[in-house]
Amino acid sequence: MPATPLIPPHVDGGVSVKYYTWTEITKHNALHDCWIVVEGKVYDVTQWVPKHPGGDLIRLAAGREATALVYSYHPPTVFKVLCKYYIGEVCNYENFYNFKSLFYSTMKARVDAHVKAHQLTRNAWPLYAKSAMLLVLWAVSYYLSFVRGHVLASVLLGFFHAQLGINIMHDGNHGAYSNNKTICSLAGMMMDLIGSSRVVWWHQHNVGHHPNSNNHQSKKTPPQLDPLAFDPDANAGNPFVRLNPSQLLRWIHQYQHIYMWFLIMFINFKWFVNDIRAMARRRYMDIEFGETKRSEFYSLLLTKSIFLLYSLAVPLYLHGARHGILLFVTFMVATGYVFVLMFGVNHLTEECTFPEGTLPYDKRDWAVLQVLTASNFATHSKFWTWVSGGLNFQIEHHLFPGVNHTHLPAISPIVVQTCKEFGVKYHCFPSFWSALYSYYVHLKELGNPTLSKKLK
Repeated sequence: MPATPLIPPHVDGGVSVKYYTWTEITKHNALHDCWIVVEGKVYDVTQWVPKHPGGDLIRLAAGREATALVYSYHPPTVFKVLCKYYIGEVCNYENFYNFKSLFYSTMKARVDAHVKAHQLTRNAWPLYAKSAMLLVLWAVSYYLSFVRGHVLASVLLGFFHAQLGINIMHDGNHGAYSNNKTICSLAGMMMDLIGSSRVVWWHQHNVGHHPNSNNHQSKKTPPQLDPLAFDPDANAGNPFVRLNPSQLLRWIHQYQHIYMWFLIMFINFKWFVNDIRAMARRRYMDIEFGETKRSEFYSLLLTKSIFLLYSLAVPLYLHGARHGILLFVTFMVATGYVFVLMFGVNHLTEECTFPEGTLPYDKRDWAVLQVLTASNFATHSKFWTWVSGGLNFQIEHHLFPGVNHTHLPAISPIVVQTCKEFGVKYHCFPSFWSALYSYYVHLKELGNPTLSKKLK
């Protein structure tokens, strides 16, 4: 892909064009000083921030490459708005992905038209009713487990605890829960109330995972290139786990398909600690945070304390040390399993592609890679759509993350048909269990030097 030459400001067609380095751009990473980059063009959108339909989610784009975020969350009319804030170009700009494909423009136009014609707004009463039901079920499970002391009820509590994240928090932090920015923000805050951090999630999930699904790039990236095309969800950051064929193969990985199920038991404890570490460092793995306020770090410590109060202190007080800890650990393990299994079977299966830096530019179609790096499961099942929070329509969710998950079944036929027309492989497992088995096989293949996948 041809890069923009590193040259001083010049006049092009009577208009002065200024070029900026990434070092300059990354300094403007706050809501009160917000620059974004879309396809090499730099926009100072500070004055637009208060009007942004997604509220303060725009902070995720501040001072960084925002092409994928702009394309996937906004209709084409957004460029009419952005042009008012254009201030220049990026020096030596290069994006890993290509967003100018007929496949993507065709699909996006069809889905946008369908959403508009059928008025599929984010204000979906079925999701609000579902949210209320889950909160009630969580409260009942909490009473039976931590108050009454039933261990099996702690498993149920862990399930519904994860459901609050999967069904409410997930849409909230994608700006898809409601058209009302305040309600959407409150839904996103569910992440903090269940013991994690929405700020960390924003960067790990929205900035890292979604734009760069299953991608693994070198940490030694030239300074002019942004973003680091890196998906933290496909890079465990753990020497005992190999999720991506780009990662170093170690001898112990040949057993990961066996011991992974044991490691998952501790994942919720790991996340609890990692949130604090990430906020203190203002980075998650290789993903630098934008503006973070000191009050947000104190808020994190507060919500973590509240979580420990209701999930650990209460059962310890009511049931003593031995039984109280048993209830807490059972709850934490159950929560972790539900989260990992619901998210893991969508990208870490035999069918999924794992792109990397040597992929020719004409093969880096962002929308095509979103389809190839994900797999759906049981899309015919209302039960699994309910339980997974629409994550069984993972392909549709990745292409249109701003769409409320209750609407994903409605746009799925459009995505399927467009993929068929353009010859893009669209994979859907017939059941959750077949997807789970493929996840197991994926782990086994990546751990075996004779079976280990090659990069696709």
